Amino acid sequence: VNEAALEDWAEAVATAEADGGVVNKVLVLELPFVAELLEDGELDMDELEAIWAESTGLKAGEEVDEPSFVKFWEAIDDLFEEEEDGGVAGVLDGPDFEVMAEAQP
Repeated sequence: VNEAALEDWAEAVATAEADGGVVNKVLVLELPFVAELLEDGELDMDELEAIWAESTGLKAGEEVDEPSFVKFWEAIDDLFEEEEDGGVAGVLDGPDFEVMAEAQP
């Protein structure tokens, strides 16, 4: 299981003070890994809704548990990993982004 996804899950549960181990979609969308993509225009709400529905199998108002959250997190991560593998500069940062940026004509 992806450690970064579990860290974001722990943040969501703590923020929601979720006793039952579930959090709602609104809170998930406020987490930095999603909010920053929306703010930067890397994802729009329609794309996010499609990823949410496909990865969690849940409707917009339903709460997500840890396994569903991790699937959602990984679906977003995979989307941008594919861009990284293809040489597209998107939300990449750090050394890999710098190397790719330098390699761009």
